Formats: sequence, C-alpha cells, structure tokens
Amino acid sequence: MDENNLPYDVFSLEAFLTTSLLVDVMKRIKGPITREKIAKKLESFYDDKFQGLTLTFNPNTRSLARYVWIETADNENWIERKIKNILA
Repeated sequence: MDENNLPYDVFSLEAFLTTSLLVDVMKRIKGPITREKIAKKLESFYDDKFQGLTLTFNPNTRSLARYVWIETADNENWIERKIKNILA
C-alpha cells in the first residue's frame, strides 16, 4: 500500500486479516486444499490465537467474530454490537 501510495483504512485492515487467516489455514491443511477442508479447519477454531486475536468458531452465527462495529454517519463514533445470530 505504501508503494502505491494508498491509504490505510478499515477495509484494507479487514482484507489483510482475512487473507492472512486464509493463508494460515491453507498452510495447516495436509494434502489437496479444498473449500470443504478450509471450512472444516475454520469451524474447528476454539480459542485459537491469530495475529493477536483469539478466534472461536460460533456455529450459531457461523462466524469467528463476537462483535461487529458499526460506523455512524459522523465517522467518529462507532457502535459495538455483540453478534447473536445471522439473518439469512
């Protein structure tokens, strides 16, 4: 990002963490890497340490996150919400 003079923001941080997590999970898989093996490995996370984060898979929300932060219109105050379920 520095080389291309791009700004750091929440989206670049999220992309970095997600890609880093995917690479880490893929390194843990023995044999051919498949979508199913990646999902199974992520679903097995319980208090796994990753980049300073503690990740636990929640089968109810199908997420590794416990909270989401919602940006308000004023761009300074964020609202923290605990993830209870996912509406699909």
